[in-house]
Amino acid sequence: MVNYIINSQGQQITTIKPLTSNDTDLTDHSLSGAYVDGYTYDDETGINTWVPATSTKTIDFEGATLSGWNASYVTPYSASKTDDNGMGHNSLGNYYSWSAIIASNNSSSLTGGNANNSICPKNWRLPTVSSQPASDISSTNEFARLNYIYNDNSAVSDANLIISPLWFVRGGQIEGNNLTAASYGKYWSSTVNGDFFASLLSFGSDNVSPSQVYDRYRSTGRTIRCLAR
Repeated sequence: MVNYIINSQGQQITTIKPLTSNDTDLTDHSLSGAYVDGYTYDDETGINTWVPATSTKTIDFEGATLSGWNASYVTPYSASKTDDNGMGHNSLGNYYSWSAIIASNNSSSLTGGNANNSICPKNWRLPTVSSQPASDISSTNEFARLNYIYNDNSAVSDANLIISPLWFVRGGQIEGNNLTAASYGKYWSSTVNGDFFASLLSFGSDNVSPSQVYDRYRSTGRTIRCLAR
């Protein structure tokens, strides 16, 4: 969402990068609800475009602390964990507030159901969470379904989630200005519950919780794993 440009004086300038439906999961072009602010739709080309708000920020940080994270369930925020050379975010971790992952500048209108748009690549989307049983082949409780198929429906260990073919990562989460110890993985879903919460998958060596009731604040920074449409 954010680009960095080095000018002729060697200064780093932050610019906001628009996302379009050409390469991103912006399927909802209704320009309503959470998809009004920053959105445009071209009737001739069929291209949906989202420009992140000027309050949007991407933070590069090392170690377990960072500064500048906005604890807002509305503002889209992201952070990249880097190594001591300021590189390596691809392998060390990217974290997003819930508004950021659903490609919204203001998610306050969403209090139930599933968000339609996301920052996933085109033809990919965010998983959903529901009360449907994981044993149902068409279940919309998709994190639970993955756990059912690949991890023997375990609630006490993520042993088969963190190996091939899923390779889920215990990347921790950002709360306030701190990255929690990476003993757990926290992956966002598109499912919102109430004014301040969204559902997620939490997994670690002693607990796996993909259930509908596992909802947490949308302002927290967590990772994502997209599913093919």
